[in-house]
Formats: sequence, C-alpha cells, structure tokens
Amino acid sequence: KKTSSGSSCVFDKVYQVDSGEYWCEAEGEKRSNTINITVTGGSVILDSLTLAVPESSSVTLLCRNKTSSSNFAFFYKDDIKLEQVAIEKIKINNFSKLNEGLYKCSIPDVGESPGSWLAMKALPASPHEDTRPHGSHYKYVIALLWTAIIILIMILVTLLRRFLHTRKSRGFRLFCSLPLQRILTRTSHSAEANTADDSDELVYSTL
Repeated sequence: KKTSSGSSCVFDKVYQVDSGEYWCEAEGEKRSNTINITVTGGSVILDSLTLAVPESSSVTLLCRNKTSSSNFAFFYKDDIKLEQVAIEKIKINNFSKLNEGLYKCSIPDVGESPGSWLAMKALPASPHEDTRPHGSHYKYVIALLWTAIIILIMILVTLLRRFLHTRKSRGFRLFCSLPLQRILTRTSHSAEANTADDSDELVYSTL
C-alpha cells in the first residue's frame, strides 16, 4: 500500500507460518533494517509500534491479552525482568545500542508472549555532512604525519649544527697553524743567521 509518506504491507490474516524476517527496499535505494516477526497461537503478545527504533527516540511496549481485560504484565529484556511489579506498559527513552535486545512480556495466570527483537535504526547521514575521513583512523593518520614532520625537522637541525661546528673547527685549526708555521720559519732563519755570524768571527780571529 502506497501513501504520501511511503509504502506499507498489510496482512489481513496471519498464521504461525508467517513468522520470519522482514525488510523492504526501493528500486535504486538501500535496503532497510530487518525485523523479526513472530506469530503465535497464544493469547499474549508484545505490542510495539515499531521494532526498528530510530536512535535517541522513544518507544513504548504494551502487553496485550486476547482472553482477559487485564493488561498488567511483567516485561523482560534478554530474560531479565525490567520491573519487579506488573505494569500496563513500559517506555524506553533515548533509545540506543544498549537497549537492543530480545523483549517479551508475561501476564500472571494467563501466559507469556513470544520474544521480539528490538533494534536501533541509525539516523541517515546529512547531505551537507563533511565527507572527509573521520573518526579514530583519521586522527591517527594526522598524528602520525605531525610526528614524522617534527622528527624530520629535528634531524635537519642536528645535521645543520654538526656542519657548522665542523666548519668552524676546521677554520680554527687553519688559523692556528699559520702563526705556528711563521714562528718556526723565523726561528730557522735566526739560527742560520747566528751560524753565519759565528763563522765570520772565527775567520777574523785566525787572520
């Protein structure tokens, strides 16, 4: 059945053989979430407006009974009793992944309903939402890039300092070696001059 808000499928009569997993899909669009529908021959059923609950929304569960006017019941999630007293209905606010599970109800002295799986339906992504990579993986990549850049800068600074230090040391050694060489040269010349003077004096005395 098609309406202005979408399409629906209505069963006039259901039997236990109709129990199973149901979903819908439109041509050229994604497939919807799946829901499990259980048809029981008993008199107690768990009634909910939807089995795929939008995230952060509210959902109300009712326990209906065909044979009794009393609808006070105990509600269970994954076989754990939610309330210690019988109530007419239970409302779950701000539905999230933590609320997903198998729900059922039981009416005292009447019976228990089959379990119904209640799942969260994720909100559709906004068309204006940023399409860049996000989440922990994106943050990890950014952190890794910054770390690599910092390490590269540190290596370049270290190499530059070593280069300048080596160049300065070589210049200092060259500067120091030149005066020393001049001193040695002058000392050698002075020694030769003194030797020559001594020779002259020796010859003069002989004459």
